[in-house]
Amino acid sequence: MYLVAVQLKLHETDLESIINYRRKIEATFEEICSEIGSGNALVAFPEHIGTFIYHILLKKKKILTASLLKASLLFLYNLPSRPHPLSALITALSSKALSIYREIFCSNAEKYSYNVAAGSTLLPMHGKVYNAAYLFDKTGRVVLIQKKVHLVDFEAKSLHLSCGSIRELKVAEICGKRVGVAVCYDAFFNDVMARLDELRAEVLVQPSANPEVWDERLEKEWPRGCLEHLCKSKYGRACVNPMLVGDAAKMHFEGKSSIAVKDEDGCRYVERIEDPRAEGFIVVELP
Repeated sequence: MYLVAVQLKLHETDLESIINYRRKIEATFEEICSEIGSGNALVAFPEHIGTFIYHILLKKKKILTASLLKASLLFLYNLPSRPHPLSALITALSSKALSIYREIFCSNAEKYSYNVAAGSTLLPMHGKVYNAAYLFDKTGRVVLIQKKVHLVDFEAKSLHLSCGSIRELKVAEICGKRVGVAVCYDAFFNDVMARLDELRAEVLVQPSANPEVWDERLEKEWPRGCLEHLCKSKYGRACVNPMLVGDAAKMHFEGKSSIAVKDEDGCRYVERIEDPRAEGFIVVELP
């Protein structure tokens, strides 16, 4: 099975419309297929890739007007405890946003017979909003939805997201291998990683979106997440860490996407994109 980590670079033009966004994702799949062909792969995209669909929809006046009305009703009447106004707006947009997100990644998973870890998106549930990662199998079926347990400040304070639960962590079987997801920051916490090891995760996907300049501090700290866990894991064989880069929605992202493996030669990065601002993808074949 091929493991593919996509270092996706979003431009403002990609976020001008759903059509442009779709073209960006489809072009990425086409480039991957040109290198490895179709089938027998796990293709991993960065964290929050689906969140930008909400950003696109918010710029559409008609959708925004209807969503604001729906959000107002949610805020005032429909829920037992009033959500934060931003959470209510995200909830109002979620039906359309999630439909677009699922359709884009489902159709490409099915088209290329790829298993796809589709980064993450905003998922409202029971009056709360979560950062949730989706995993599609090669038929386009959703086989795993993983909520982020440990949030960074901008998610908790600016987006008003809620934390997922350790109890809800699961794994899915892909190409005969047990695949687990630790959404970005989660890979740095022992409670999440220990639980995934208890579930016998062999391949770990860590979709990430780092809104900081990639400096010496991050260069030293980042291996303490996914790579360090892999070295300690009883069952782990590989870790795939796709990262978002570029300037999008008035935010700047940098990162070094990587794929690490553990075998008879030890535990190490076998592929890594060294330019934290460059776009591309890396591929490793896992026996």
